Amino acid sequence: MIREPSKQNSNNSSKPPSTDGFKKKTKSLRTKSDKKPGGQEGHEGSTLELSDNPDEIEIHGVDKCDICGESLQDVTPERYIIRQIVDIPDIKVKIIEHRAEVKKCPKCRRRNTGKFPDGITNTVQYGEKVKSVAVYLTQYQLIPYKRGSELIE
Repeated sequence: MIREPSKQNSNNSSKPPSTDGFKKKTKSLRTKSDKKPGGQEGHEGSTLELSDNPDEIEIHGVDKCDICGESLQDVTPERYIIRQIVDIPDIKVKIIEHRAEVKKCPKCRRRNTGKFPDGITNTVQYGEKVKSVAVYLTQYQLIPYKRGSELIE
């Protein structure tokens, strides 16, 4: 009598996954292409373009000749080789302080206080833009709350 292997595994019984053994890998359904990797012949490539109006220009001067050591400080440059970096500027928080005036009426002696705009209820709180970024990071980008709060902090 030939004994058949058990049809039970960790999915349909209380057996641990380590007893399942090795499973055969599924074969990819993709077929090999005759094309070379990378951009194809005739494909119009794209690259970053130089800006005509950069925000900053840094000149990297040359003070002396590499070969003889002669000073080049008074020599006018023939031309410039240009390289540009596209980057995001530093983000700086903007803190807006709201002050409500407190004034005493000279006639009845009542103390009167100015009204803060709606939504300003705490001594220090985050603004609408910070709250929007926090929601975007945690709800759309699915960043965990702890990591999101570290970033905002």
